[in-house]
Amino acid sequence: MKAKKQILVVDDSPEIIDALVEILKNDYVVKVSTNGSKALEIVFSKTPPDLILLDIKMPGMDGYQVCQQLKDTLPHKMIPVIFITGSKDEMDEVRALEMGGVDYIQKPIQPVIIRARVETHLRLQETSSRLEGLLSQTLLGSIQLMAQTLSMTNPLAFNQACRIKKLVRRMAELMQLENIWRFETAALLSNIGCVALPIHLLKKVFKEEVISKSEQDLFQSHPSVGRT
Repeated sequence: MKAKKQILVVDDSPEIIDALVEILKNDYVVKVSTNGSKALEIVFSKTPPDLILLDIKMPGMDGYQVCQQLKDTLPHKMIPVIFITGSKDEMDEVRALEMGGVDYIQKPIQPVIIRARVETHLRLQETSSRLEGLLSQTLLGSIQLMAQTLSMTNPLAFNQACRIKKLVRRMAELMQLENIWRFETAALLSNIGCVALPIHLLKKVFKEEVISKSEQDLFQSHPSVGRT
């Protein structure tokens, strides 16, 4: 049986929370918070929610501030946020969407609207994740084939590329970059053009031996070879 998706409801009004829980409890696991700081604790826990229903105007940390902190961290920035508010100001809606909210629902709450929007955005998120996974797997297959070609024809260049890949992954993690596999891919293929270079030249380069001007020109041609 497929596990239920988890929804986090954040609102300073107990009545609104009770209403949203009643609307969603049959289809989802619903977590609740009456303030922004507690909401972030739930998000950053070992079991973050799949979607957040977030009130804008709350005492202390408001919904905008919660969303900002959420969007500044990985992988939590990918969690869909639906803002819920009693404000009729169009600029509030504009700001909510600019900050990364996927939707904006005005109070009073309408059960049909809540269910439809939640289901839609969970489905969109799931589809997006599947497409990204399919893309990465397809690219990974092609990349592995090219990497195997490099490893068989020029083991020195391949080993160097593997070392570069490890360093790039570590830097990307420290910088909290998205889609780290893309940077790893670029690093792994950085030496693909070396398939056209003689082994003795690569040995000289990697051992930092003195090479002639013609050898230097030949080695510096490998990026353009790899690009083609």
